[in-house]
Amino acid sequence: MAALLEDALARTRADPALAAQVESALAQTLARSPAPDPRQAAAMAGRAAALAERAVTAARATGDGRVLAAALLGKHDVLWGPDTPQERLAVLAELERLAEGDEELAAEAQLLRATALLELGDAQGTALLAAFARRARVSRLARIRWLGRSREAMLAVLAGDLALADRLATEVRRLGDELQVPDAGHVSAGLRAGVDSLRGRPSPELRDEVERLVGRVAIPASSPRAWITMLLRGPQRPAWVDAYAQAMLEVAPDDVPRDWMWTRSAVILAELTAANGRGPACARWYDALAPYRARTAVAGGAVLFVGAVAHYLGLLAAATGRPELARRHLEDAAAVHERLGARPWLLRSRLELARLLGADPGGRERAAELAGAVRAEAGRLGLVGLAADAAGLAGKGGRPGPAVFRRTGTGWTLGYAGRTARLPDAKGMHDLAVLLARPGRPVPAAELVALSGGGRLARAGLGLGADAVLDDRAKRAYRRRLEELDLEVAEAEDGGDPDRLERARGEREAIARELAAALGLGGRDRGLGDPAERARKAVTERIRYSMARIARVHPELAGHLEATITTGSSCAYVAAEPVTWLT
Repeated sequence: MAALLEDALARTRADPALAAQVESALAQTLARSPAPDPRQAAAMAGRAAALAERAVTAARATGDGRVLAAALLGKHDVLWGPDTPQERLAVLAELERLAEGDEELAAEAQLLRATALLELGDAQGTALLAAFARRARVSRLARIRWLGRSREAMLAVLAGDLALADRLATEVRRLGDELQVPDAGHVSAGLRAGVDSLRGRPSPELRDEVERLVGRVAIPASSPRAWITMLLRGPQRPAWVDAYAQAMLEVAPDDVPRDWMWTRSAVILAELTAANGRGPACARWYDALAPYRARTAVAGGAVLFVGAVAHYLGLLAAATGRPELARRHLEDAAAVHERLGARPWLLRSRLELARLLGADPGGRERAAELAGAVRAEAGRLGLVGLAADAAGLAGKGGRPGPAVFRRTGTGWTLGYAGRTARLPDAKGMHDLAVLLARPGRPVPAAELVALSGGGRLARAGLGLGADAVLDDRAKRAYRRRLEELDLEVAEAEDGGDPDRLERARGEREAIARELAAALGLGGRDRGLGDPAERARKAVTERIRYSMARIARVHPELAGHLEATITTGSSCAYVAAEPVTWLT
């Protein structure tokens, strides 16, 4: 592409306006083209900047405002990187003056200015983004309305409004598909990641989408797509995520292009590195991010806020044994988050401060108080994952005491992590009680319907499977487990271990029955309309409803259940550490 533009530029010198446009396009192409090594990358970036500046000068000489506006936008995109927010703001100020009467250009300039201010940690950024969203609602241009809706969703994530963010993220995806917006999929995935980070774990829809992406696209280790690992944290993540995370740990700061996504990619990679505890790698990322200690990480044009850089510097400093430096960074991050109204991120920074304080015997009381406050606020906002993490530092060590999930009278008594709550009866509560009483064992959804009074139709559906599209992953997992159990049976027989042999054979028979139920005659998948499919949908919805109610009264328990309960044609409760439940 660059070669074609070079050729076109040589042939358009006689037409100043056209030459300015070609020069601007060439500058943008060079700025976004991959380079084989950092030295060539710097040379290409320097030439792109010079071409962009020359294009603006030539466009200004034409006296045509539209040509100049296009050249300024091109210069902004070439400049867009971690080191240039002030320069971009100067370009955007001129662009906004030129945009008078041009609704699309004015809206784009306003959005880009809000993005630059957010990167600087300036509270005007969130105010300007909100103004952009209000302006977009009444726009006559469908694309601007979609942009405004997506940034409303971003602001809802920033504020920790889970219900609004969830609804808007779904709406953004639908509108983007209807309007065939080119980057709608990437924006929707980013928003869904933000929503899921509030929820505490990824939605099944996002898991499927990411797995399809990884299956379709070969992602080199040098690619900064570590957001995938961020989306799929938790005990239920597939094995490829851990392998991908390990590959990302080999990425160095210079491997990541210093473009408009550098800071976002850098902080995610830094977090992975800090969690892994590699001293030299932590030091490299700390040095790379230190010049941006007062900045924030923003994905794209304010698609998603990923936190203050100081937060990640705090994690890196703590990982390298510098607690006092880590404390200062985390306090700075908390101040940035509070200024921007980034409520979930403020709680995250305070939780890391509590973790840091708790490592010192003299600070444990203060750590417990701080973690308790985070737990209460996260619970109020419905941030169940964050609330559960905070519970582990709030004086209980994260280990649950007597765990209770028991029907008492007309309602339910719930006890976990030293707290007790009560809720009225609901079918989803019965489902959860069955799963907790059978840890590690899959229970068909149709059986749960039958146990809660679903009648003969539900019992007849126990032998039927769900649709093939939804069950492919489950069937592959079951078959892998069958192979493991065959080996376990053989080892138990050789070792003369009758208890282990009985457990392995029992689990193998249960899985074999489940696979057989999911297949029709000749091994064909059953259709969508069978009773088991209806049971799957009904059980999934009522479990989600009950878990949302639990989150309002007992966030620690909700966080535990979010991380350990799976739903589908079969449901299960699988905890990383055994919990004894009184049901």
